[in-house]
Amino acid sequence: GNMSFRGEIARRLEFDMMLNKNVAQGYEVDLGLQVRRMSYKVLFDPLIAIRHYSAPRESVGLRTSNTESAQWYAFNQARVSFRRLSLARSSISFAYQMTLGEKQAPGLVPFALGPLARKLGFQVDVARAAIKGRVLAARSVLGR
Repeated sequence: GNMSFRGEIARRLEFDMMLNKNVAQGYEVDLGLQVRRMSYKVLFDPLIAIRHYSAPRESVGLRTSNTESAQWYAFNQARVSFRRLSLARSSISFAYQMTLGEKQAPGLVPFALGPLARKLGFQVDVARAAIKGRVLAARSVLGR
């Protein structure tokens, strides 16, 4: 994402280098939650458009469906929720992620349902990796 912050706010932000795996998804949520915790508003303007000129590169991360990208996407999502949300909210978030997850990073229920979940659009073949990523995130924050 493309973001801008006032200088005094930007200097107080922490960049969690543990999120820096694969395509490093999740920085925008992490930074936005830090700004909200400082009692500032986070504004989103859907009318702002950015022209991207892609350079030649290897297509990795969530641009393709592979187990490594699903693992690190789920890791980042869970790590940010553990670090930036209250205990109650992070617990609910983690339970939801582990149980249902998302289509590109499924949890235990879609994994167990297999073909049915696949018909609903879940990428069941990366569910193990996504679950592993969430467990790694919990261990990285909780120290277990």
